[in-house]
Amino acid sequence: MLSNTNTKLKSLINEWYFTPLFIVAITIFSLIVTPGYQVFVADQPVFLPSLFNKLDQSLFQNDLVWYKIQFAESTLFIDFLAFFIKLGVDIFWLLFILSAISRALFFVALFLLAKHFTQDRSYALFSLIFFIVAFIVPGVGSSTVEGAFSYRSITLPLGLFSLLFLFSGWRILSIATLFLTYALHPFTAFPFLLFYCIATAFEKLSLVKKILFIILPLIFIGAFIFLRQDDAAGNFFLFMDSEWKELSKFRLPSAFFAFWNKEAYISIACWTLLSTILLSSLKKIVHEERNRFYLYTLIAIPFFLLIVAAIGEFILLHSIIRLQLQRSLIVMVIFVALLIGKFTLWHSENKRGHVMENSLLWAILLWFTLKESFVFLREPFVLFVPALAVLFCCSKYSWFNKKRKFIIVAATLIFLSGYLLAVSKALSYKDISALVFFHAISIGGATIAIMYNRAKLSSSSINIYSVTLILPVFLFSPIFYLSNFTIYPYFYQNTPYMEACNWVQTNTDKTSVFILEPFSFETGEPTEFRLACFRPIFTTLKDAAPPYEPMRSIAFDWKRRQDLVRELRKDITTLNIIQKEYKVDYIFSERKLQLDKDIVFQNNEIFIYKL
Repeated sequence: MLSNTNTKLKSLINEWYFTPLFIVAITIFSLIVTPGYQVFVADQPVFLPSLFNKLDQSLFQNDLVWYKIQFAESTLFIDFLAFFIKLGVDIFWLLFILSAISRALFFVALFLLAKHFTQDRSYALFSLIFFIVAFIVPGVGSSTVEGAFSYRSITLPLGLFSLLFLFSGWRILSIATLFLTYALHPFTAFPFLLFYCIATAFEKLSLVKKILFIILPLIFIGAFIFLRQDDAAGNFFLFMDSEWKELSKFRLPSAFFAFWNKEAYISIACWTLLSTILLSSLKKIVHEERNRFYLYTLIAIPFFLLIVAAIGEFILLHSIIRLQLQRSLIVMVIFVALLIGKFTLWHSENKRGHVMENSLLWAILLWFTLKESFVFLREPFVLFVPALAVLFCCSKYSWFNKKRKFIIVAATLIFLSGYLLAVSKALSYKDISALVFFHAISIGGATIAIMYNRAKLSSSSINIYSVTLILPVFLFSPIFYLSNFTIYPYFYQNTPYMEACNWVQTNTDKTSVFILEPFSFETGEPTEFRLACFRPIFTTLKDAAPPYEPMRSIAFDWKRRQDLVRELRKDITTLNIIQKEYKVDYIFSERKLQLDKDIVFQNNEIFIYKL
């Protein structure tokens, strides 16, 4: 009976319409349920002002110095968005459509990559479940899927498709996709570009063809840099000093290893161990030697780029630091997460007696699916990895296999030490829901391993049932979230705020500069003001990124402004110093101030003062 059901479900999965339906369903689920969709938040207040400036040069004339350095002058991303806006496409619909397309492309790329390496359609669909909730890149903070559309949203899928085209022998398409990835966001393109060069160097081609195919994308990128960045060569040998570096601690600490916290190093160590476990057993799940070479290379490249980043940080070479090579770790995260499930299924099927290893592997997979975090630890799966690493390391040596009971005891003690520490901290933070979830995945992992041990589960049935049972969830659960879904900014619902912004746009000059902090946005991010009221801001925390800026003066001017805002919080008379040093025209406040200035607008929440 069960065998007959498996056959029918497998036949259903192999139908031509099932995969497109699954991809569409998971994309809709991603947009409406989790991570959802947002607009004018996250990085959008960072790059969209440059778009509006391109469309109307009277907007943000003197407010976008470093924005132009990072976006308008170094990529085609703003031009890409402006092209559609000039055709008459509404910006909110444009951002939503691009977000939907990007997520669909991301899931399609993951499916095709998993299918390419494992030759298993049902597993390729199953693996997508791990990417519904985004993975966070260790130490960097960027994620595999973002709620708000950004340059990474489109370039990451493009980078993955460049791999697929290369694997399929469509080299020209791969080069074109690589160039487009670089043109839209160079930082995302680096690991894919390096992989392309290495893979081409090892292809069975004549030496002339190898050189030609490697040089071709480099020529395109070199020409792009020459045309878009006139000072690129001059800034290559620019060195930062310690004071300049220190500014990143407050604005972009992920740019320097020195500013990473302990959790970041624990995370990258555990991902490294997990990738080592996977690669050491890769022959079991990836049968073609060429594909194994591709995976070894793809997972090794981010670590190589980390070494380059560390050298750049050590000598404080700005041209390396600004590349943010740490972000290439996203490639390692994607491919380890994509294939660790296949290894877990293989290991559970073929080594049913290894209950502890299987318990830990399944607990990790269960966490990958939902990704509930502790208040003090964003990736609780790291608590399972050290014990798992000990078990797998020792299994490689026959002497340890004879002492398996002692190894299991050692691994158990390692797990318990981390577990007890996590429980004590969770209780001190009263983080009960995360603690319950952690116990649930631990028990769930052990239950699945025991069922395998008793021959009550098979990997093929898990693949098939998981994919077919979760499809209705993807299809119908978004219905219950539609009432809260919108493609418009959340602040459009804030009537007093929008009333104030309407007054600002009607009654102030486009060059008028507003002081926001410390009088407003105490609990929010003030950069949204640019997109709500379309006026320049004196300063915000996001108004600089020292690792990106090739001009030390810009970074320190931002620091000066931030220092003045901190002083203004303590002493209102600091306003006089600000007025002497900078052009400021208005204060936008969420409370009435003891200030000898005229109130030119007020409602029940907002007060605007003319300076």
